[in-house]
Amino acid sequence: MNTQQDSHLDAWMEPEAPQGQGQATNPLLLVHRALRGRYLIALAIGAVLAIPGALVGFRFMPPVYTSTGVVTIDPTKPVLLYDNEENEAITGFESFVRSQARTLESPRVMQEAAKRLAERGVMSPNPSNWVRLQRSTQVSVPRGSRDMIVNVTMRDPRLAKDAAETILKAYKEIADEESNSTWKAREDGLKQIISTSTTDRDSYLRLAREKAQAQGTVDLDRRRLFVQEQVEALDKQIQSLTIDLPALRDPTPQEGETTPQELTPEEYAQLDTELASLMSQRRSIEQRMTSLLSRVTERHSDYLAAQDELKSVNRRIDTRLGQLKEMGLEEVTGAGIGSYRQRLAALERIRDKYAEEAALLSGIALQIDSLEAQAKNEQERLDLANQRLESLTTERQNATEGRVRIAQEAEVPFRPSEDRRMPLAAMGAAGGFGITLVAFAAYGIVRPRYRFVADLEDESASPPVLGLVPQVSDGRIEGDEAAQAGVHQIRSLLESVPHSGTARVIVVTSATAAEGKSTLAAALSASMAKAGRNTLLIDSDLIGRGVTSRLSARRLSGLSDLVADGGAISDGYIHEVEGRSHLDLMPAGIAQGFEPEQLSSQAMEDLIHTLRNRYDAIVIDTGPILGSLEANAAVPQADQVVLVVSRGQNARLVKVAIDRLRRFQVGRIGLVFNRAARADIERSTSAASVSVRSRASSRPAAEQAPPMSASA
Repeated sequence: MNTQQDSHLDAWMEPEAPQGQGQATNPLLLVHRALRGRYLIALAIGAVLAIPGALVGFRFMPPVYTSTGVVTIDPTKPVLLYDNEENEAITGFESFVRSQARTLESPRVMQEAAKRLAERGVMSPNPSNWVRLQRSTQVSVPRGSRDMIVNVTMRDPRLAKDAAETILKAYKEIADEESNSTWKAREDGLKQIISTSTTDRDSYLRLAREKAQAQGTVDLDRRRLFVQEQVEALDKQIQSLTIDLPALRDPTPQEGETTPQELTPEEYAQLDTELASLMSQRRSIEQRMTSLLSRVTERHSDYLAAQDELKSVNRRIDTRLGQLKEMGLEEVTGAGIGSYRQRLAALERIRDKYAEEAALLSGIALQIDSLEAQAKNEQERLDLANQRLESLTTERQNATEGRVRIAQEAEVPFRPSEDRRMPLAAMGAAGGFGITLVAFAAYGIVRPRYRFVADLEDESASPPVLGLVPQVSDGRIEGDEAAQAGVHQIRSLLESVPHSGTARVIVVTSATAAEGKSTLAAALSASMAKAGRNTLLIDSDLIGRGVTSRLSARRLSGLSDLVADGGAISDGYIHEVEGRSHLDLMPAGIAQGFEPEQLSSQAMEDLIHTLRNRYDAIVIDTGPILGSLEANAAVPQADQVVLVVSRGQNARLVKVAIDRLRRFQVGRIGLVFNRAARADIERSTSAASVSVRSRASSRPAAEQAPPMSASA
């Protein structure tokens, strides 16, 4: 087993760090690897799927239309006759407008609007339609503005217009209804005040009238004035008699004088001015009646009226006489008016009666004045209420509109307010396109396979790529110039690593079967032989026997026979390859009953040790490293290992194979990308190699390398 390594390894043959110790893989690079080679088909399928994606996106969200209406609230109203709360400025006008905006989009307005739309057949009679209407409605109030802007957004422009119009009307009616209810409450309050004030006023006036009538006169003030005048006149008379009384003496009654008699009406009239006035009126009426008889008869209406007036005055005279007699005036003598003392006493009694009456009338007058003052207050309250009611009624009935008015009616929108069909169609197309790319990328990531040589080169922890071999139609590299050039390049890179002494041992293996390793081993050994190296090609793939079959050596003894015979090398196990100088072949052999497990590592080590001194290069074709015992025996003996990776191979299996090779502590491992696409070949082939291939193709067929076969 050869584990010695040169101290000046080339970069392409440097041992790589184990996977997981390098830099983290770029996600974009992973996606690129997954899509590499699939870009055209992914783009084509993505373009196809973009069409239904665009259609779905275009129809996903239909355009919506917004109908706009404007409601204006006037801070004041025009004054017709009176200034009142109906036309005065609203306190906190901005707050009032915002509160009205909340009312406009309230459930009450929306429910009423939805009900009307359902009655008109515009919307279905669904109880939850008002919620849909509320979600479709937006009310905004610009700062410092008196306008409320109502936007109703619907998919149907006609429905948007009808909904906005109905919402505006429903709100205005509700606002007017609230205003009417406020006005009605004020009106009812004023009417109640008017009714109460009228009742109280009439009650006070009736009480005052009743108190006046209780004194026998309607004109109480005139009676009070008359009584007061009587008191003042009597006071003067009493004062005069009081002054004259000390100078007078009472007359002595004479014998034969008659007894005192009662006072006559004329004498009472001298004591009482009221009676004197009544008697004067009677004399005036009698004189008038006498004058009438000279011109008319007693049946004349004027004479009859005078008779009635005379009767009335006589009744008043009799009444007054009775009142004077009830005062207890003393009788006077028949000789004259009587003593001064009696006269003074009579005047004082009359004055006292008048004084009592004056005091009574004053008290009653005060009560009447109080009642009349209260009646006046009620009248003023009544007048104010009537004036205020007239003010409210006048301003309200003559106003053309209220504070709330529809400044702009809703109209049918002709253009969508929001049309996202094109952006959504673009998103749908991008989605369909992107899904295709994602699907291809996901497929490539989930099932990683090497489809281009760059996939191998991009692996940070993988061994270097020695070269690539294109796909050949008949499986023979000899007939393809690009394949031959690739093999020569691989051989050149292998030989670029310095090696001294014994033969260079190269093991060609793969991760799985059918990756073209046997074909590459045969072509690589042929290239070395053509370069003048004495080369031995060993077919240690005892199961596949690809090299043996390729060189038509199935009937020749070889490796299995050598191992079965005990490991002694003889010329019978090694055969020359027909048409190839410097190239020998040890086929798989024909030993009967030989099993691969019989090929031990020790036997392979002994064999290689023996052959190193006989050849310049030994190329060993083994079975897959992951599934053959021969590979496990041959790899430890190699100076260089070539791992063949065919296009389409599972990347995970390749990584496992590389890890397996590293476990054998192989000094140098190189990768060969087999069945590469022509694009990889064109990118990796130099101009010199192209010219070489051109010259080679121009040579006669006889000068070109013949197909290989083994001979004993």
